[in-house]
This record gives sequence, C-alpha cells and structure tokens, in this order.
Amino acid sequence: MTFLAPTDERVAAFLSRFRRVVAGTGHRPDKLPHRSLTTLPPLPAVVRGTPREARDPFGVYTTRGWAALVGIAQEFLSEMGADAVVGGGALCWDQVVLEAGFRLGLPCLLAVPFETQASLWPEYARAIWLRHAQAAEVVVCVTPVTTLLTPTARSLRTLDSSAMRAAMTRRNDFMVASAHAVLALHNGSPGGTANCMRSVLAARRPVENAWARLGERYGRLSTP
Repeated sequence: MTFLAPTDERVAAFLSRFRRVVAGTGHRPDKLPHRSLTTLPPLPAVVRGTPREARDPFGVYTTRGWAALVGIAQEFLSEMGADAVVGGGALCWDQVVLEAGFRLGLPCLLAVPFETQASLWPEYARAIWLRHAQAAEVVVCVTPVTTLLTPTARSLRTLDSSAMRAAMTRRNDFMVASAHAVLALHNGSPGGTANCMRSVLAARRPVENAWARLGERYGRLSTP
C-alpha cells in the first residue's frame, strides 16, 4: 500500500469524483452494550469470561456481531445515497462503515492517524485493518509516525501519548473536511466520538446516528 499525505493531489482528485462522500465515526467496542442486553445469541465460548469480553462486550469481532453492525451500516449508506466512503480505520464503527462500503461496491478511502495505527491491536482487528488498507483506493496518513516517537523510543511502537491523540484529532478533522455527510454510532457519552461529533456539527455536515437503529433492531438500548 502507498500512504499519501492529505495534501497530495491524488487525494483531492479522488474526492472530487464524488457527489456524496460519507465518513464514519463512532465508538470503540468497549462502549457498545453487552451481548446479553441484545437479542443476538450469546458470545462464543472462546470469548466469554476472557479479557476479550471486557474489551468487546457486544462481540463486534465475532461473526454475528460483525454481521449485525455491517448490515446496519450498509442500510444507512444506501439510504444516505453514498457514492464513496471515508473510514478512519479505528476499532469498531470506523472499520464497520468501511467494510459496509466495500460490500456495497463503493470506492473507499482509508484515513489513518499514523502508519502503525493497528500495531498494538488484537490480531483479528489488525487483520481487518490490513485488508481494508490493501483494498482501499486511497490510503491517507495524516501524521508520519516518526514525528510521534518519544525521545527515548527504540521502536515505532513507542509513541508520545499526547502527540498520538493529536494525530487522531487531525485524522478526524480530515475525515470531516473530506465528507459531505457523516454516519455515526454515538450513544451521547463524552469521549473521542463526542469530540468528532462536535467537529461535524461545527462544519455543518449532515449526520445520521445509527445508535437508535441498533437498539431497535437488536436490543434494549437507550437513545441519545
């Protein structure tokens, strides 16, 4: 894959081809409800009672959880008239929206905060990131990872935490600026998704929130 800077003319050329670019932003897996609060089957035995259950209580990265979320994202992208998708590559909803775009046959742009974004993730999520990076028509790297290293870093995995958060914010800003509309998964709680939602509103981008439909379809979730 080739990482392009946001200012690369190939990025602008890609975005200029479309009339309805939709970007995805949403929660990481730990903010989704536990599988037991939904109508989906119980989590697989290999997940129940393990640290993975705490990190992913809904089972986003199980067959049924992934299918449920991607199906909802596909519905929204179709209803929104998306003709291209911008995904941030982050765990859970960002990956779900990009997967939905691929399944609908839409051209996709993956925007990463830095090149090693997925290096500390579990293998199953890292594999999706790599597959998406290889399948995307354009991959944008907002901040070179070499600028995020701590002064004593001995590898590209030793990053300054504040610089890393700033890179993620720049990634979000790029996504919002690149899109005509946003597909979110937000339960109203504070955090990174809420920060991105504020940028979406400031930029006056139309936004659809899939949280209510997730609750209506699969469980007893409160809506924001």
